[in-house]
Amino acid sequence: MSLTPSDYAGIENHQITLKFANALQLLAQQTVSKLESCVTVKSGLKGATVSPADQLGTFSTKTRENRYEETPAVNVSRTRRWYSPTMKHGAYIIDTFDSIKMDLNPQEGIVQSMLAAYHRDIDATILADFFAANKVGKDATSTANFDTTNIVAKTDASGDVLGKIALAISKLQDKDVDIEQEEIYMVVPPSVETALKDAGFYVSSDYQDSKVLTGKKLPPYGGVNFVRYNLAKTNIGSTETPNNVYRCPIFCKSGVGLGKWEDFVVSVDKRADLSNATQIYMEYALGATRLEEAKCAAIDFAA
Repeated sequence: MSLTPSDYAGIENHQITLKFANALQLLAQQTVSKLESCVTVKSGLKGATVSPADQLGTFSTKTRENRYEETPAVNVSRTRRWYSPTMKHGAYIIDTFDSIKMDLNPQEGIVQSMLAAYHRDIDATILADFFAANKVGKDATSTANFDTTNIVAKTDASGDVLGKIALAISKLQDKDVDIEQEEIYMVVPPSVETALKDAGFYVSSDYQDSKVLTGKKLPPYGGVNFVRYNLAKTNIGSTETPNNVYRCPIFCKSGVGLGKWEDFVVSVDKRADLSNATQIYMEYALGATRLEEAKCAAIDFAA
């Protein structure tokens, strides 16, 4: 509720009975990043585009057959991946006229809300760049598209959720990914979690070493760690009828990168141009990329 000075005309101070709550509570929302801990993170980046590292291909040996044989020079392919930043910012203004009516300082609650938005943007950035054309090459002038051969179709494995996960893992293995050495994550919306329950994954001792319905965290299956995320229910990059599939990323931690130019920064200042109102301003700069196509896959589920 917003009041203007005219609302106070002719009213003595002791007659004012309207009182604001003395606590702030965030409405239902995602407040922490679900995906940042699942990818490779580089912080403190500088420049319009930044390469996290030069990447080397495989080295192949030659068979030696003679004495004093000429030493073979083996060519190893090299490439680069690139991060490009997206700047995010916003401000919340607290008018002095409103602040005198409150029994609390709202700054802490506003900053918490801003921090939650930052964490959501981290996940949105990772997901968007996971399926996007990524910058590659010596000077970031080339692009690499998502490898569509790593997508498990909606009808594969007869639609069985566990069979589709196994098929996605086999696609990674076909690209020489050592799944025993990798941390593998899969983003799952509520409908896929329901499919896992329907498959008996949560209750059958065939899949678990201990009871799984006693905790909130989803247990892994076949070396795949599940990450709950509502926004995964969009059909990013899908060629299907819009909103007809959930395209769920499944990837190795070493195969996806998040770059941070400027981490979450907040400043609190007085705005002389707005009757000395208090401004809470926040900004940050993020970018993401697939670090290796072979380590990134996806599974389509019926919506």
